[in-house]
Amino acid sequence: MFVSSYCPADLTAFPFDVQLCVVPVALVGHGTPSVDKEHLVITGGGQMLPVFRLLPLRCGFNPVEPMEVLMVMVLERRSEAFLLSAVGPCLVLGLLGHLSFLAFPLNHFSERANTSLSLLIVVAALFSQSVSTLPASASPKAIDVWFFYFILRFFLFFVCHCLVEFQRRRVSASPRHDQHTGRGGGTLEGEKEGMDALFVPGGKAPVEPTSSSSASQKTRTDMCHKRFPNKQLQQVWVTQGPGQVQVPRPLSPVTVNIASLLLGLVIDCVFLVAFFCYLHRKNLQVFNLIAEFDNCLWRR
Repeated sequence: MFVSSYCPADLTAFPFDVQLCVVPVALVGHGTPSVDKEHLVITGGGQMLPVFRLLPLRCGFNPVEPMEVLMVMVLERRSEAFLLSAVGPCLVLGLLGHLSFLAFPLNHFSERANTSLSLLIVVAALFSQSVSTLPASASPKAIDVWFFYFILRFFLFFVCHCLVEFQRRRVSASPRHDQHTGRGGGTLEGEKEGMDALFVPGGKAPVEPTSSSSASQKTRTDMCHKRFPNKQLQQVWVTQGPGQVQVPRPLSPVTVNIASLLLGLVIDCVFLVAFFCYLHRKNLQVFNLIAEFDNCLWRR
């Protein structure tokens, strides 16, 4: 005698899910036949199916229908193929994305950006290829969340590289960088750029220099008045003393690069822990339901 039945499946944890299939078997006949619990024996379990692993069978009685026996099958999905085709490649590509912060110099923005975009394209293509083989479901599955995270993660890699490049160009164009490279911006030399930095229209009250003669001050003021005859100017002295007017130093691109790398590692660790804890909690709910039924396998 062959009996066919169907079981609803919860694919939220796919492909790391455990399905619980309850098959009711009713005793139909004249009178009130009964089956003792100790006489209820089910043989089977432990078989390897193409997609699932059949765990030991369990059984019980329906409390609402005394004449109905519940046969419980526990199907654990075999996820080895998904580990090799989806999880493993994403982890390797994510590691390559982290190495892009260390493998390329900071001034090679094109190589760093192209690496992130190439990894993004590879993950997107891998996801679109896997979608055709996944079971249809209206709710998102665990494998969908996995791919979406890595697509978003590679986009963040590209954004971080853009921030590093922006900070590098900002530091290169800063007055402090010019002063260290000897281009004279913001110094007290008698150059044209130096006069522009010393006297600004509508500037703040001057800060007295620590060591300067009155004749030198008058000479610089006269030079500035000749250059700006129709504007009222105030002196802003750049000194080495306590009253120094300092240009804020931009954040180093090396610091931004290291901070992006460390922040990405922390985000990845948090996601991996949260992802596998969620899968464990979903499967634990199924095993808690299984514990309500008895082991009805034949015992000698």
